[in-house]
Amino acid sequence: MLDLLLQEGGECFTQSPTFHRDTTQRLVHVDYGAEHIVPKEVHGIIRFIHTETTRHIKFSPDLFVVDRRYPERTYLLEYKCTQTPLYSRNRIGMIRNKSPRKEIDCQDIGQWEAEAHDNYQSLTELGIRVAILNYCAYHNRLLVCDFVERVTPLHRDQVRLATTRGSRAPFINFDLTTMRSLEEFLVDEHDLDPRQVAPICAGIKQGLQSELPVKHHPMSPLFKRKQRGTL
Repeated sequence: MLDLLLQEGGECFTQSPTFHRDTTQRLVHVDYGAEHIVPKEVHGIIRFIHTETTRHIKFSPDLFVVDRRYPERTYLLEYKCTQTPLYSRNRIGMIRNKSPRKEIDCQDIGQWEAEAHDNYQSLTELGIRVAILNYCAYHNRLLVCDFVERVTPLHRDQVRLATTRGSRAPFINFDLTTMRSLEEFLVDEHDLDPRQVAPICAGIKQGLQSELPVKHHPMSPLFKRKQRGTL
């Protein structure tokens, strides 16, 4: 997702470890996360170690973004991709009961790894700005983006972490409607012209929809409908 996003959104973002003041791009992103700096061998060693330190290393945000016009607004940015909506009516009902929006349904329920969210929350509590850019294939706004403190978990899975391979990671569910669209985020946080942002974001969404479509769980009734060609 990250490569496609940056390819499609090249008019807004440029990747560079250094600045060139004569460039036209306003926003510079620099690789920061574990996949860029931690060797695979080391990642394998700490993969199932769940200390505060290893959690921070494993779930460091993907990159940081610097606005050439407003460098004091620098923030860490994490990309998330969600293609499969919840399908269990019992789970959706449980989340709905915890939500102030009683009409919430599967299309508005997002999901992130709990340990990742915990790390972003810890960084936020230290005064570090952390934003999440979430591509959600089944939401009516495909790209939402906002700072972690604006996202309130509605449900936290109680799966217990194990230290052996094959363990299932816990996750949180949240209301996607509490996040701003990518367009709103770029306009609000960087004072970009909405008329310029809109076509760029439209191109990004079109590319992502083609490469990362909705995937329904095999247990979902929608999966069976799709197989029959009735969805």
